Order: sequence, then structure tokens, then C-alpha cells
Amino acid sequence: MSEPLIGGNHVALLADDDTGFAAMLEAVDSARDHVNVENLVDIDGHGLALLQRLAARARAGIRVNLLVDRGPLGDGAGEALQPLRLAGVSLGEHDTASWSSLFAGPPRRCEPRELLVVDGRDAFVGGLDVPAGRGRPDGARPGPRLRIQGPVLQRLQRVFVAHWQRFARGPMQQARYFPAQAPAGVQRVAVAVGDNGQHNPFIEALLGAVASASRRVLVASPCEAPPRRLVQALVQARARGVFVEVIVPRAGRGLLRGLPMRQTLQAAGVVVHEAQSGRWHARLSVVDGEWVGIGSTRLDWRNVVRDGEAGIVVIDPGLAGRLERVFDEDASQARAGAAQPQAGQHWRHAAPGGTAGRR
Repeated sequence: MSEPLIGGNHVALLADDDTGFAAMLEAVDSARDHVNVENLVDIDGHGLALLQRLAARARAGIRVNLLVDRGPLGDGAGEALQPLRLAGVSLGEHDTASWSSLFAGPPRRCEPRELLVVDGRDAFVGGLDVPAGRGRPDGARPGPRLRIQGPVLQRLQRVFVAHWQRFARGPMQQARYFPAQAPAGVQRVAVAVGDNGQHNPFIEALLGAVASASRRVLVASPCEAPPRRLVQALVQARARGVFVEVIVPRAGRGLLRGLPMRQTLQAAGVVVHEAQSGRWHARLSVVDGEWVGIGSTRLDWRNVVRDGEAGIVVIDPGLAGRLERVFDEDASQARAGAAQPQAGQHWRHAAPGGTAGRR
């Protein structure tokens, strides 16, 4: 399970792409001690802007540690990262493509956790893995990201340090990574971190939330084959009268993997929306308008088993309401599956099996 909830935090939703990256860059520019980044950065658009800011802060004497996966960066990775080395950035690289080919059986990967921590007091989680500019398909939308401040920053910093120690070849620079944390808000936050080949705490936390749901469950993930336990939990929640709605990628090359899952969910009365692949990357869950799960975790069984990812759990009705609106906007743009309610049917009035009726 995830670690216990920590109170006294402030969590802000940065759903808009440009606004979110502007906030990240502003935080990096304001760093006075250190910047830690673990991210599937691109080398164009927003990603290039972030790399340039990191190099500038390193030249200004700020300790900068950057942990990346070379694979998604493509052939230009070496050229793009060289200026950071020259500027004094400590660079850690885990190339999943090359390492996985050395071993037989399903590859184990280390998914970068989409985490930015500035001075141990300001963190950004989620929605950091979508390229911008020429590298992004027209109309592509990143997942929502969170800006977090407060006592839970100690835990997020430990997540970064542990991943660096495990995968980077060199040491982190000396800095004040764990400053004292005063309360910054009223939200309760927990960090759920998974490691390769082990149970995924974020999935466990989500399963627990779905099992206790009484009104509405929303799940969005760019995955084609969620774990069987999650599918079963969603079906069971629907059988209890809970309205369940999911957004998954539109069936393509993963049709044979994803089709049985979709048929199972739709037969139970779950609303299944299909988003266009490559243009939508949201990873979020909302339960009963209060429980929020967001982060780098893909709800695909392969990622759950083999990847080391991280998720954030927040208990806050205000944040949940804003993410419900994000979900509804994405769902309205996606092609609905066969279990889509008839026009005018509201989720509060949907009964198990897809028929209308007030519970």
C-alpha cells in the first residue's frame, strides 16, 4: 500500500500545458540551492526550454541533478545533453532499450517518475512526459500535473534520491535536500512508489479506493491491458450500483489485448471511452469526488509488474472536482464505447447493467 497520508500540504492542479510548464520553469529559475529532475524529457519545444534552464541554473552555481531515460530521446540525446554536462549538471541515465535486450524474457524497465523537486520545498508530479513543438502530434494533450508544497516534499525527495542511487552511475551533488517543512495547506497526501517486479503500491491504493466506492469511479490511463484485479474491482463496483467510467486508448495494434477487457467492462455496464492514441496521455483516477490518484503510473499490467513508477494520492474534494471536469472534457472528445449512456442520461441516474434508474 502507499505510505500513510501526510497532512498540511498544498496541492495545485496545473491542467493547462503552457501554464504548467511556465510554472515549472519559474520554479527552476527561482531555485537557490538545488533542482532534481526525473523526467521523460524531449529535446524540442518545452523539453528543450527545460534543459536550457537547467544548464543556466547550473552555471549560476545551483546544484542540478537530472535523471533521464535515453531511449525516448532518440538519436539526438547525446548532443542535447552535452551542454548540461559542460554546465555542471550531474546527469544520470538509464537506457532501458539497450539494457533490456541483454536479458531473456519480458524486459524490466525503469520508468522515469515525472518528478521535479526544487530546493526541497516545491515539487511537480505527473504530466511531464509529452513532447511539445515539432515532437508532439497535432492536438496531443498531456496528462494533468500537480504542484505540491508542504511536509510530503520530504517523501518525494527521498523517492528521487533512492532512484538516483539505484540507477545513476555518479553521486548527487551535495545540497540541502531535506530542509525543515512547515505546513503549506490542508490537503492530505500520500506517495505510492513501485519498484521493478514488486507489487505496485499505487495499484493497491486504487484497488482499495474502488472497493470502498459508493457513488462514482473515474479512471483514465493510456493503457490497453489493465491488471485483471483492477478490471474485476471496476466490475464489482458497478454491480454495487457505483457509476464507473474509464478512458483508454482507441483500439489499434493492441486490439487483441484490449478487446477482452473492453468487452468485460461494457458487459458490466461500465462506460468506456476510447481516446485517440498518441494525442492523449492523462493518468488520473477519482473516486467518490474525494480520492484522487495521479502520477507516472500507467495502469497496464506490464507496467505494473516491471516498471518502477510513482503515484500520488490526495484526499481533497476541491481537487477531485477539478479533475472530474478534466475527465469529463476528455471523455466528451473521445469516441465512446458500446456502454455509453443514452443522450441525457446522467451518471447519478445510471443503474447496474447500463439501464437508467435512480439508485
